[in-house]
Amino acid sequence: MDSSFEPLSAAAARLETEPTRTRFPADHFAQFYIQHETLIDSVATYVVEGIEKGAGAIVIATQTHQTALQARWTSSHFDFDDASDRGQLLLLDAAETLAEFMVQGAPDSDRFHRSVGQIVARVSEQYPRVVAFGEMVSVLWAQGNAAAAVTLEELWNELSRRYPLTLFCGYALSDCIDEKADQAFEQVCCAHSHVILAESYHPASNQEHRRQIAQLQRKALALELRLARDNELRHSLAQLAAIVESSDDAIVAVTLDGTIQSW
Repeated sequence: MDSSFEPLSAAAARLETEPTRTRFPADHFAQFYIQHETLIDSVATYVVEGIEKGAGAIVIATQTHQTALQARWTSSHFDFDDASDRGQLLLLDAAETLAEFMVQGAPDSDRFHRSVGQIVARVSEQYPRVVAFGEMVSVLWAQGNAAAAVTLEELWNELSRRYPLTLFCGYALSDCIDEKADQAFEQVCCAHSHVILAESYHPASNQEHRRQIAQLQRKALALELRLARDNELRHSLAQLAAIVESSDDAIVAVTLDGTIQSW
């Protein structure tokens, strides 16, 4: 076991005596991404490195990403089945796990700690450190429920103050482009100790600059997608106009009440 991880008994004794916020080197970071392959590469490496250093790993991901992770681990000769059999790796479905603690569109604190909290507690009893990946927050953004994602990040932070937990959150940038989501996106960035920018990364000297760049990346992607939709619409209208102009048949446009608008 890597020497940077202290024995469980020593860790337990230290937890009893140190202040809550400083009693272990917890970390909570987010990665924004455009290409799914970027996320899979990062998570696959993160989990393997954690397990090799003696940590227990929890992966809460969509079924699509779980399949991609397993394929990546297989290609790198990491025996994830063996790690799962030992209880050192837990693979959980993001949508099913969300359903355990969501109440009327919002995370319920008590249910979250009874479900996800107990899982983290059980793993931390077996291993001196827990590395976790979660994209339930990304699922919520995709559903248009950014407020619930912000609340969920806060609940994760509560867990990180109780257990030796490192949490990696994945966000598809394309799910975060709502023009009205500036404040929620800023709150998400601030809920993490640091953020990893999307593939169009530009060096930033500090976290405040990184958060600003993340906002700019999000808005740039929104503009790019909007322009692509506008171009597609213009192309479709041009095709329709060409069809109408070249048709030998009569084409009449009428309203539902039978009023002729064009011919």
